[in-house]
Amino acid sequence: MELNKLENQTLPSITSSADGRKWWANFEFYPDVVTNRKSIFRGLMYSGENYYSQTECAVKFGEPDVNEEELIKYVEGIREIHRLAGLFNATQKGVKITVLLPCVAVMDKVAPFYNRVFRMMQKNYTRIIADDDCILLEEWVQGHYVPFVDPEGNPNSVCPDVVHQFAHFCHHETKGQLVVTNLQGIEKDNGIILSSPVVHSVERKYGQRDKGMTGMATFFERFNNACSEGCKQYLSNKDIAYPSYPPSVHSTEKEAQLIANNTIKISEPPSYSASEAQNVQNSPPPPYDETPASSISPPNQTYFHPFNTRTNKEIQII
Repeated sequence: MELNKLENQTLPSITSSADGRKWWANFEFYPDVVTNRKSIFRGLMYSGENYYSQTECAVKFGEPDVNEEELIKYVEGIREIHRLAGLFNATQKGVKITVLLPCVAVMDKVAPFYNRVFRMMQKNYTRIIADDDCILLEEWVQGHYVPFVDPEGNPNSVCPDVVHQFAHFCHHETKGQLVVTNLQGIEKDNGIILSSPVVHSVERKYGQRDKGMTGMATFFERFNNACSEGCKQYLSNKDIAYPSYPPSVHSTEKEAQLIANNTIKISEPPSYSASEAQNVQNSPPPPYDETPASSISPPNQTYFHPFNTRTNKEIQII
């Protein structure tokens, strides 16, 4: 890759790459990709003072209000998906999944006149780069990136079966604690390389893009309409541990029908005085427990998924 005008520079990264090293980068004057959410520059990154470690990289600038702490949380989510990819690949005989793990770094130097000159040339580009901006450094992989799964969990019509399986594997392997979306990447050398995944978790601990249980519910609603045969092994909820369920969640269609016919009455929520209501409002949320779904299933061992009320008699295709 031929690079010119490497006048922008970062400090050594705050987080480490998959092999434990920290990196700093020089990168070009002009961005290679500009979207509503981010700008991507091409550059070269180095580990410490070892110039033989020179590696082509992508330098990613996100929204200006995303701070260092939020970026670190986001990268920790990707680190978990990177770990899960290794476990998933151990079960595969064919196509392997590679998840690129970025490093969080802070800008050190900005090219002179960059903000003024480039913004004058590109009228739609409003991103100002500051000396203390937080960015992501990621290995540059040449190729055409395809959005296999969008951030909401909608799969592309060309989404490979192995990506479907991997997404379900992540949820199953973590016992229901997270789902992964925004699976975009390239197919290369009998493998799929994924970049910039978004993680939604029960504890909502992976940054601003982690939408918690709401994001997980949206994923299941939209993602599971085109599952392959290979997904079935990861769709059982037998060993999944979720937060405690409210009593109004019904595990069988029969119960739902009885309620619809007013055969079973749903108890009305309790009424509170003004002072009691204030206490309830100020109380912390209930803790998440580790109770597996199997322990609260009806006697016939019919498992249910927390995001729908359909019966799971064998393996629920959701």
